[in-house]
Amino acid sequence: MKLIDRIIDDPLFYRWVFNPDDYTNRIWEDFMRENPDYADEIINLKNRLSQIQIVNKQLLQEEKEQLAHSILLETIDKATPKKEMWYVKFLRYAAVILFAFGFGGVVSYFIFHDSEMPIVLPEMNVLSQMAGPMLILPEGESVHLGEKESRIDYSNEGTILLNGNRVLRSGDNTTPSKINQVVIPYGNRSEITLNDSTVVYLNAGSRMVYPSTFEGDNREVYLFGEAFFDVAKDTKHPFVVHTSDISIRVLGTKFNISAYPEDNVIQTVLEEGEVSIRRKDAGLFERDIVLHPNELASYSRKDKNVRITEVDISYYTLWKDGVIKFSNSDLNRVLKHLERYYNVQFKFENPFNADIKISGKLSLKEEKEEVFEYISRVALIDIEYDKGNQYVIK
Repeated sequence: MKLIDRIIDDPLFYRWVFNPDDYTNRIWEDFMRENPDYADEIINLKNRLSQIQIVNKQLLQEEKEQLAHSILLETIDKATPKKEMWYVKFLRYAAVILFAFGFGGVVSYFIFHDSEMPIVLPEMNVLSQMAGPMLILPEGESVHLGEKESRIDYSNEGTILLNGNRVLRSGDNTTPSKINQVVIPYGNRSEITLNDSTVVYLNAGSRMVYPSTFEGDNREVYLFGEAFFDVAKDTKHPFVVHTSDISIRVLGTKFNISAYPEDNVIQTVLEEGEVSIRRKDAGLFERDIVLHPNELASYSRKDKNVRITEVDISYYTLWKDGVIKFSNSDLNRVLKHLERYYNVQFKFENPFNADIKISGKLSLKEEKEEVFEYISRVALIDIEYDKGNQYVIK
């Protein structure tokens, strides 16, 4: 999926183009002042998109976005290769106020659709280097969660309770909603109870962005990585999980999403209830994909197609209980789970061994050496310690 396509789904970008205010004007003015080489392209793009409003002020927002999509593609296609890459990347994250956070300068930026709160997130390749799991509060304060299996609870009237006994914030449910984020590096997991009593099990190497209190018509969160959702039922307020490529909408159900940035496929598996899935670049009249219990939706980032199959959901959900099952799976795929769970790295001395098919069930609560020994016997390979957190497959 091209980054240019994702611009279409950014409401703050269109707010600046079609309904500018002091907030969006300030963001773009600051950026253009600091990056004068790109000012002409940005102004030109805004002017071209604004013509949609001048030509026909009665157009619906959706119709404006469809026309803007064509204009954006044409504009980027004419850009020089050097500026095209950066220009597109900037537009993807345009609606953000930049501020320092301190992860060695390696950060990416994202923002909630209906919020003016800036969010700073560590890049995925930095997660394994972090000291431990972290909660980032709206004020920018970072709280180390302390335990590899942490618990965060927002369900008690504005209070944030950590690991069952530490109160991070107290208040009442009249406090304006603020954006929080949890960053879970490899080798850690977290259970998060949101203010509507929805429970989220966040897997290793993942992060989630969410409000302290849900407001408005939808209950929305952003996921980068893998999580199991046990969504509290609320027929008046759908629960929406946004990933980089798709959005999943539910009322109350249990489902798992695996959307690691480095994976080529996003997988959504449904345990109970019903969910609808929509591509971020879907056309205005494109229907959502409906998923039923025991079905798996696999979205390919390469060809943008979604494939639905019936599955044994335990293969996709038992990780939250510290267990993984695999049947006739590539060794490389199984080891990827272990890399995230134990915060280690595997490298193959013989690349062909990556395709070895294995079946079995692992309790990840065991020491990693015992788990690696079991894999060695099943796959008929040797796993030898190399250095640091690296292991060699022979």
